[in-house]
Amino acid sequence: MEPSESVAGPEANLLSNGKHAEAVNIEAVQDPPWEPCSVFSPFSESGNDATESVETNNDYRATNARSGRKDRFGFETDSRKKTVTASERRKASMRRQGTTLNAWQARGDLDGFRGDDSELMDSPPVRSRSSRAANTETQLDESKSRIRAFVEAALFFCVSLATVAKMRAKGDESVRTKIFEVGLLVTLGFLCFFVHLNATCTIWATRVKFLRKTDISDALYAMLLMPLLMTVYLVDSVPHHPPLPLASPIIDMKVDTRWRSSLLPLNGVPRSANDSIKARRAMLDSHIIFGLVIGIHILATTWYRRQNKRRGYHLQVENMPGLTVLAYYVAFAFGVTTFIALIKALLYQAGYADWFLSDLTILQTAMDALLFQSSLYVWTRIARQNFTLGELSMACMFNTLFAKEAILLTVYKIAPQADKVISYRTPSALLVYQLALMVGMLMVGLILSPILSLSRVLAQRPTHRLRWPGKRNLHRRLLAISFFVLFVLLVFGVIGPWVWWMLGKRNPYLYIAKFTLEGPYWWFRLALLAYWGLLCNIALLSLQLMVNRVWQYATVGDQVRMQMVNRRGMPSDLRSNTQSAIPSASQRAANTAASRFAAASAEGEETSLGPAIAVNVNGRRKFFHMLAVLLFIPGIAWDVRTFSLTQPAFMHVAFSAAFALFIFGEYLRYCAVYPVGAKLHFFLSQFLDSKDSGLVILSHLYLLSGCAAGVWIESRSAVLQQLGLLVLGIGDSCASLVGWRYGRFHWPQSSKTVEGTAAFLVSVMASVCVLRILRMVESFSMTNLFFISSLLAIVEGVSEQNDNLVLPLTGLLLGSLIPVS
Repeated sequence: MEPSESVAGPEANLLSNGKHAEAVNIEAVQDPPWEPCSVFSPFSESGNDATESVETNNDYRATNARSGRKDRFGFETDSRKKTVTASERRKASMRRQGTTLNAWQARGDLDGFRGDDSELMDSPPVRSRSSRAANTETQLDESKSRIRAFVEAALFFCVSLATVAKMRAKGDESVRTKIFEVGLLVTLGFLCFFVHLNATCTIWATRVKFLRKTDISDALYAMLLMPLLMTVYLVDSVPHHPPLPLASPIIDMKVDTRWRSSLLPLNGVPRSANDSIKARRAMLDSHIIFGLVIGIHILATTWYRRQNKRRGYHLQVENMPGLTVLAYYVAFAFGVTTFIALIKALLYQAGYADWFLSDLTILQTAMDALLFQSSLYVWTRIARQNFTLGELSMACMFNTLFAKEAILLTVYKIAPQADKVISYRTPSALLVYQLALMVGMLMVGLILSPILSLSRVLAQRPTHRLRWPGKRNLHRRLLAISFFVLFVLLVFGVIGPWVWWMLGKRNPYLYIAKFTLEGPYWWFRLALLAYWGLLCNIALLSLQLMVNRVWQYATVGDQVRMQMVNRRGMPSDLRSNTQSAIPSASQRAANTAASRFAAASAEGEETSLGPAIAVNVNGRRKFFHMLAVLLFIPGIAWDVRTFSLTQPAFMHVAFSAAFALFIFGEYLRYCAVYPVGAKLHFFLSQFLDSKDSGLVILSHLYLLSGCAAGVWIESRSAVLQQLGLLVLGIGDSCASLVGWRYGRFHWPQSSKTVEGTAAFLVSVMASVCVLRILRMVESFSMTNLFFISSLLAIVEGVSEQNDNLVLPLTGLLLGSLIPVS
C-alpha cells in the first residue's frame, strides 16, 4: 500500500486530540494478507496534515531514489544535495512510529515538547479547527498542572527549611555536620524540578512510557521525601527529655524488651545511644546517595534529549535492542557511581571528610549507588507503567535499604567490630524475621525468575504458536510443581537456616511460636489471630459473591457489544467496516471484567451486560482500606495496652508476614502459575483503577506499607503509629467516596475535589479524637494535629503520586517537625 492511499481514520482523530483510544480485543481478528508500509504508518496524519505529509513524503522518496545511499531511517539520500532538512527527518521518524506531532505534544512524551513547535517546523503547519482546539486545551491543562506543581514545590521548600532549622535547634554536633549534604540534595532537587518544567524527565536509557505518568513534581518526591524523613529520624534519635516522636528505643538499659522479642545475641549488643545515632547517620548518607543518583539521571537524560533535539534526532533508546540498552545503562551506572565516589575521595583528601558521606566508606558508597541503580532498572522493566518517577524512587529506596540492612547484619555476625554499624534499626529478633520474610521473598523471586518467566510466556502465547500444542497443560503443571518445590527448598534450606544462625542457633519456628504465646495470658495473641481470621473470611466471602456476580454478567455472549478494531497497517476502508468476532467465554470475562467493570462510572456502572453492580470500583477499593482499619488499629492497641509496651511487637512481625504473602501472591498472579494464577488475576482485576495500569499490581503492597510505616520505623508516638491507618483507612476513604459522590470543584489539573479534601480533614481529626476517648493513643495537641491534617489534606488533593505510599511518609515527616504529643 502506498502512502498516497492513506485516509484519516478515527484513531488519527483521537491521537490528534491528545486522547488514547480504548483498548480492544484484536486477537480474534485474522492478520491482514497485505504487507504494511515499511516507512510510514497509513493513519499517521489527519485532515490537511495528511495531504501535506503524503506530498512531502512522495517528493522525499522520489528525490532519494536518484541516489544510491540510505540515511539512518532507511531512506536513500544524496550526500551532494542536502534536500532533506532536520525537521523533515524528525517528522519522518514520528510518522514511521505512527504518531502525529500534535499527539506527541498532547501526551508530553517527546523530548520535552511543550506547546509551540515553531523551532521544529520550516513553515507553519496547516491545522484544523479541532487540532487548534486540542492545542488550546493542552496549554490550559499545562498551566493548571504548573500551578499544582508549584503548590507542591512550596510545601517541599517549607518542609526543607523546617528540617534544617530542627537540625540546628535539636541536634548536636553529629547532626549539624549533615546540614551541608542535606542542603546540597535540596538544591539539586529543586534544580531538577525547574528543569522538569520544560522537559520530561526519566531514568537514563529508560523510555518515558515505562513510567505510569510524568508529573512536574516527580523530581521532588523522588529526591527529597525519603531523605528528609531520614533526616528528622536522625535528629529525633539525639537524647531529649521527653523523647522526640521518632526517637530510637532504649537498648542500653535494663528494661523489659518483650516488644522486641529479644535483642540479637551479637557481640556488643546492647549498645549505647551513640551507636544508634551513628547507625541513623549512615542511613541518612545512603539516602543522600539515592537522591543524588536520581538527580544525576534526570539532568543527564534531559541534557541528552536536548542535544538530540538540536540535531533533529529522535532519542536513540526508543529503537535500540534490549541488550544494547542494558549495556548503556550499566556503563552509565558505573559512571555515576565513580563520580560520587570521586567527590567523596577528593573532599577527604582536602580535609572536608565530615561534609559529605562521612559515615560511609568508599566501598559502601559504591555498593549503595550500584544496588539502587540496579533496583531502578529491574523495576522499570518488570513493572512497566506501574510507577511514577517519585513512586519508583521511593520503592527502590525501601528495597535497597532492607537489602543493605540484611547485608550489615550478616557481615557483623561474621566479623563483629566495635566501629561497625550492626543495623539501622534496633538489632532485635523481630528485625531478623522482617528481613527474612521481605528480603527473602524478593530473593526467592529473583532466583526462581527463569521458571516464573517460562510460566508467564507459556500462559500468554497462543496454542498454535507452541512447539507442542497438545502438551501445554502438562508443561504448565510441571513448571508449577518445579516452582513450589524449589520455593519450599529455598525457604527451609536457605532462609530458615539464616534466621537460625542469626538467633544464636535457636529454632526459628519454635521461637516465633513461643513469642506468640507470650503475655499475661497465653491466649491473648491467639485471640487476636482468631479475630483476624474471622474478619478476613467474612470480607473474602463478600468479595467472592461480588466477583461471581461480575463473572455471571460478563459471560453473557449474546449481550456483549461488538467493538471496532483499528489495527495499525490496516487500510482505512477495511478498518471502518471491520468488527471483532465474538470472543470466547474466558476472553469475555477477562476483557469485560478487567476493563469495563474496572473503570469508574458516573452512575453506578450501568452496562449492557446486566443490572448495575451495587458497588463501583472506587467503593470496592476503599473496602480494603476500611478492612485495614478494622484489622490493624485494634491489633496495635491490643499489643501496646495489653503488654504495657511502647511498641507493638506482634504487629511488627504480622505486617512483615502479610507483605511477604502479598509478594508471593503477586508471583503467582503475574506469572500465571498453575492452578491459582488465573484465578488471582481475575479476582484482583475487579479492584484496579488508573494507577494500576501496568503489568504488576502494587496498590495492596502500598496500602500495607503505608499502614505499617509507623510501626516499622519504631516511632515512640502512638498517634504516629496509627497515623498511616487513619490517613489511608479513614481519611483517604472518606475523601474518595465524598469526592466521587458530591465533588463539584476540582483541584487544578487533578481528579481530586475540594469536597473530598474537606472530608479527609474532618474524618482524620474525628478518628483521632475517638481513639483518644477509647484510650488507644496518648494525649495530643489539637492545634498541631489540625495543622498536620490540613497539610496532608493538601498533599492528598494536589499530588498525583499514589496516596497509599506518599501520605503515611509525609505524615511521619510532619509529625516529627510538628510534634502532636
